[in-house]
Amino acid sequence: MCIRDRYIFFDHGEIRRLSTGTPEELRIGEILVQLGHMTVEDLDKARERTSQTRKSLALELHKRGLVTKDDIDQAIILKIQEELYDLFLWSAGNFEFDMGNCPDELFDEQQKSVPISINANSVIMEGLRRVDEWKVIHTKISTYDDVFIRTDQTIQGLDELQVAFLSQVDGTQPVSELLKNFYGTRFELCKLLYELLDHGFVRYLTTEECVDHASNHRRRKEMVEAVHFFRFATQLAPIDADLFRQLGEVLS
Repeated sequence: MCIRDRYIFFDHGEIRRLSTGTPEELRIGEILVQLGHMTVEDLDKARERTSQTRKSLALELHKRGLVTKDDIDQAIILKIQEELYDLFLWSAGNFEFDMGNCPDELFDEQQKSVPISINANSVIMEGLRRVDEWKVIHTKISTYDDVFIRTDQTIQGLDELQVAFLSQVDGTQPVSELLKNFYGTRFELCKLLYELLDHGFVRYLTTEECVDHASNHRRRKEMVEAVHFFRFATQLAPIDADLFRQLGEVLS
């Protein structure tokens, strides 16, 4: 079981800081694209440069004049809000309240430099709204193991982010893998997938397609990839005992 921690600091009823408990850098680049402050191409170039210099992505973007300090602050606040909304999807958890204690080492240096004040009531209202919307989304996207592929429908009326996302839907990655590269949040990804499915831009892989992909990966000893496809195949054909047998063999 994966245990996740969230640390939230309240001050006078307002949310001032949030931490996942790890020192990882906030993924603000995707949010800046999402807000329209920069293009996907700009972000990819900045990432390539920071991977060589190991400098902060936000500092690199600001240095190159692609975004302002206000843009970065806005992205950080939005990122925190999205993390808070994600809490509403947890089915279980343990809560601990600690009065008057806010360990600085838990929070990202970049976040600590931004004056954050998020109304707790507005977070609750939006979180509950998203819970209702998630129920609708899950009628078509049941798990993060689902695998989709583009159809031959002509792409019309899609914005830059939608086109960038659609280019990654190639029938080789489950939703869980698409999440790692998508310029947005988990909620937005699944909502977008729902809309693309509804309008016929993408479709599910068939059981036969999943088995073909899984078998090819298995022959190449690529067991992690094989598991993705066998797992989704068992969801598409839950009474096929042979699929579960093959999944078990690959997992072992």
